Amino acid sequence: MILGIQKRQLVLLLLVVCIPTLLNAVGIWQYVETASILKMWNGTYPSPVTGFLGGPYNPLPEIFLKLLLFTILPGLLAWLLVFISNKTFFQKQPWIARLFETLIMVALIATVFAFDTGIIMPLIWLAVFRDSPVIGIPGDTFMVNWSLWFVLPVTAVILLGAIFHHHKKI
Repeated sequence: MILGIQKRQLVLLLLVVCIPTLLNAVGIWQYVETASILKMWNGTYPSPVTGFLGGPYNPLPEIFLKLLLFTILPGLLAWLLVFISNKTFFQKQPWIARLFETLIMVALIATVFAFDTGIIMPLIWLAVFRDSPVIGIPGDTFMVNWSLWFVLPVTAVILLGAIFHHHKKI
């Protein structure tokens, strides 16, 4: 056990933390297309500030570092969820109470992950690729739709698996 979480549960939690970053990578690829991604990797992508005069510019490492920072808070909440599920007060409750409490906690964390993936994280990379200022909150419909239809259920299923993998006797 590492910090009160079994190794297999830790692997599931790391998978949950990777899902928002992976979906945002797909969102970036879908937004800027393959040709721009190849230009970034080759160092021929123009800097939004200096154009081609500033030398090679690849915003992807900086973007993904910021995206990983935005997964820390939901990741800590998910870790706390699994940690609490391993405590004795959770185990001494009746089966239906444990199930109901688990469903509420998993739904809360999955909703936080979906909101973070679809609304907050695109704010980081949309500002880099848009050359004109946007009035209001910039959004990407691809990210909003896929965070609700992909991140929300996948996160809920993986977190339920992480919790109930410990409670097989339920």
